[in-house]
Amino acid sequence: MAGTGRWIHLHTVDSTNEYLKRNGEELPDWTLVTASHQTAGKGRQGKVWQDCEAQSFLGSWLLKGLSEEQLKLLPMAAGLAVSQALEQQGMKPVWLKWPNDVVTRSPNGFVKLAGILCESRFSNGRFWVVCGIGLNLTQTREQLMQDGLEQAGSLQSVWGKAPDAEQVRQALDERLFALLGNPEIGAEQILEQYSRVCITLGQEVLIEQNGQKIQATAQQVEPDGTLLCRTQTQTLRVHAGEVSVRGHRGYVD
Repeated sequence: MAGTGRWIHLHTVDSTNEYLKRNGEELPDWTLVTASHQTAGKGRQGKVWQDCEAQSFLGSWLLKGLSEEQLKLLPMAAGLAVSQALEQQGMKPVWLKWPNDVVTRSPNGFVKLAGILCESRFSNGRFWVVCGIGLNLTQTREQLMQDGLEQAGSLQSVWGKAPDAEQVRQALDERLFALLGNPEIGAEQILEQYSRVCITLGQEVLIEQNGQKIQATAQQVEPDGTLLCRTQTQTLRVHAGEVSVRGHRGYVD
């Protein structure tokens, strides 16, 4: 089973997310836009997403029919879809660092394999969302280091092999639709599957907010996507995008 919308492939674009934000009103639900290269890719919190031409999967989905519950969990469902798609291709283990960094362990420690950016739009009385996924495929460790991406990894650099972008597109489209396009899969099931692969849960984390650093233990993810953390004296509800959550010693752990 896969998404039922159009598939548009572009050689070069500023960003697949931006393309859909400009044109999404006229395009059908589940339209997927992919590109070989982006000139202005971006990640969460305004961070730049760098790619080398034809060495990454770059794609964005237009989602118009999600429920309120699904919208709250969309960033995590997207991360879950990536982790499941990679494991189907024999790339495992893969975990998720809350909320949706797709990570694995390499000889150099934990590395981030993919970036996910979900952006919402409201026009003509209708609310819709763009979900962008960028996955590193064949970059070498040296390339990533030269680009200043010390915490990044690619499938090739970790496992010594990588599926091509077309295989990744099909696998991601299938897994994303299985999670969000199947009426039998509700928010509770998505949250349960996500929690099984969320490496943040149970970890000592460092919450950085407004110049302050708070040490806490990550306990669970709530149905609205917030991370429940416990300090020695209080319980904190952490919202994605408002704070930075890192491992106590490093990026993940």
